[in-house]
Amino acid sequence: MEDNLSSSDNELLKVIRVDVLTASPDIFTSEEETTGKHYAEIPLLNFELENGENFLMTSIPVSIAIEIAKKLNGVESADSRLTVAELVPELCVVERVIIDSVVPYSTAYQASIEIRRANSGL
Repeated sequence: MEDNLSSSDNELLKVIRVDVLTASPDIFTSEEETTGKHYAEIPLLNFELENGENFLMTSIPVSIAIEIAKKLNGVESADSRLTVAELVPELCVVERVIIDSVVPYSTAYQASIEIRRANSGL
């Protein structure tokens, strides 16, 4: 069952800070013992909201977490090719992201993104 949220029913909150975090799988339940593979850390995004609450986003691709961390830390890439994360700002400006619904007791959610065309030379 989903908790449907709409901008008309609920107040929209601005994100005032974004942190890229990682979580390690349960070290007491070794994945290596059951699968023979080493575990990898799980990327998370923590959004600090203007009302003081936090929204933790999970199940994001590692490559996206790395690109966001680079952007937050001012790290420039030596590769002249544009990644998807670098191309999106060239093509459009994300006005806002609204979490429309959250599936309780899971990491699933649905979001709407409002964009406008960027004024770029591409």
